[in-house]
Parts: sequence; C-alpha cells; structure tokens
Amino acid sequence: YTFNITWIDESIDDVWLIFDGVTYTDLTQEGNTYSKTLTDLSVGEYSYTWYANDTVGNGEDTGTLSFTINQESTTLTLTALPSWTETYGAETAVNCSVDNAEVVSHLYRDGIEVSIPDIQTLGADTYDYVCNASATQNYSAPAEQQNTLTINKAGTTTNLYLNGNENNVTITYPQQSNAAAVTNN
Repeated sequence: YTFNITWIDESIDDVWLIFDGVTYTDLTQEGNTYSKTLTDLSVGEYSYTWYANDTVGNGEDTGTLSFTINQESTTLTLTALPSWTETYGAETAVNCSVDNAEVVSHLYRDGIEVSIPDIQTLGADTYDYVCNASATQNYSAPAEQQNTLTINKAGTTTNLYLNGNENNVTITYPQQSNAAAVTNN
C-alpha cells in the first residue's frame, strides 16, 4: 500500500508521516510528492496524518485521515471425480478446495472429517459430503458446500451351464447331467 501527498510550497524543509502511531521519515520524494509504501497491513481501520515544515518555521498537517482494509471473500469448491454418481467398484476422489492460501478447508463424509482429497472405493450407498472453512483475519468465511455421493449397486449376471453348454440341453433318464452357475458382477 503506497500513501502519498503533494505539498505545494517552495520552501518545504521536512515531511513525515504518522501512520497508526508510527512515525515514518524515510519517505520517497519526486518533486513535490512524498510517498511511503507499507507492506503486511492486515484487515482493519488505520489512521494517519501527514506533516510538513518549511524553512521559515511554518508547520502544516493534513489532519487525521483514515484508511480501511476489508476482508477478502473466499470461495470453496467441492468436486467429485469421476462424478457424484458411480457404480460399486469405482474409485472416487472428493476434493474440497479454497481460492487462497490463507484459509484452511475441511472435508466431512457423513459428519466425520476425512482427508483432502478423500480417495475411496466405497460400498453401494449414499454419502453426504460437506466442505467448509472458517474466516481468518484477512478472509471472510466462505459459504459451506454440500453434495451427496451415490454409489449404485453393480449389476450381476448369472449364467447356467448344463453339461458345459450354455444352451438348452435335452437329456433322457437315467442319463447324468452336470449343472454349473457362474455369476459375474
């Protein structure tokens, strides 16, 4: 954040800034403009005053000015790969992310905190996911994100084999037969 002032006085001798109670005399000067860059200011309201003296002893100041830094907003994103609806046996990756490095997100599956991302091969059921985060000094609390992961039952196929043949077979008593069933999911 750079603060500057232009003093119109041919005989300016000394300029300083008092920012939130701290006096700064190490100003940058370009012609009649004086500036000071301050870094690492956090959210809040600050007060400051510029002062100047000229070579004949006259003093001047701006009076107290204010400067406000507001919290930035944060956006949460809740995603599931490959999708929010899958079939049993599919691995899913549910992720909860924020758009800045200061806010820490949390991911919950059915009310229990899980790692981010939550990579699982879950059983057939529905799973409620919640992604949230708290405000920090510089960022507001984002809106909570929710979604439901649905894992559907896998379809099964059963094939019946008679005497090793999947087709209809005709046998005559007392001929023996061998029956086998194979189930695939």
